Order: sequence, then C-alpha cells, then structure tokens
Amino acid sequence: MEPLPSLACERCTALCCRYVAVEIDAPDEERDFENIRWYVSHENVQVYQDDRGDWYIQFLTPCRNLGPGNRCLIHPGHYLICKEYEDRKCEFSLGQGGERHVFRCAADVDRYVRGLTRPRPTRARVKAATRGAPAARRRSGPPSARPRRS
Repeated sequence: MEPLPSLACERCTALCCRYVAVEIDAPDEERDFENIRWYVSHENVQVYQDDRGDWYIQFLTPCRNLGPGNRCLIHPGHYLICKEYEDRKCEFSLGQGGERHVFRCAADVDRYVRGLTRPRPTRARVKAATRGAPAARRRSGPPSARPRRS
C-alpha cells in the first residue's frame, strides 16, 4: 500500500510535474554558449545553473498525467522517478529558487558571457586606481627588491 501523501502534497501546485530538466555539460567555450543561445531560442525552454554549479536544460511542459487539482491521474502506479522524489526536498516545500543563473533568452546568455569576459585593466586604469594610495603600496616587485627606508 502506498503511503498517504504529506500535507505538502495536499497543498502542492505540482511544480515538479510541469517541467523536465536534464543535466548538461558546463559551458567552457564560446561554442557551448552558442548552443545555449539556440536552446533558449525555443519556446518553453530555458537553461539554468543550480546553486551547486551544475547546468541543466529545462523543458517547461506539463506531464500528460497531471489531472485536475494537480493530482496524478496514474497514482499510485506513477513512475519510479516520481516515487523517489521526496516532498520535503521539493520546490513547493523549500520555495522556488536555488538557481545561480537562469537563461530564458539569448540576451540572458549574452549578459552572462559579457560578465565573464570583462576587459583586463589597462596601465592607465591601474594608475588611476592606485592614485592617492600610500607610496609603499604603489611600488611593484617583491618586498625584498624594494628600497628600505632608513
């Protein structure tokens, strides 16, 4: 006999039944980001990086077995992945979130990539940033190469 649903299940909005998320390799070159731009150019598809740093493609589409009142039409014979899902760890119980980055369109990807590729400081920027700093801080090289004060 299947255990009775928890209180969380009684009030559930079936968030976990409204998408499929599949882990993907973390992007590490421009071609990977180009693929992510292509993924999110499709309706109801997004990519996210979770709070552990893992990357997923997510298809926002409800399960065909989701019935009125957010109830599973094939329960208790539902799929193993559903049976193994712990209600105390679900999005409804914990609140949505836990994503570091969510990409819903190509512009989201572009903003993220621009943040990764900030321009390196130029000599003029470094000089401007160190203006007004005490002289000892402005000196470069290892401490042993600096002249000693007497």
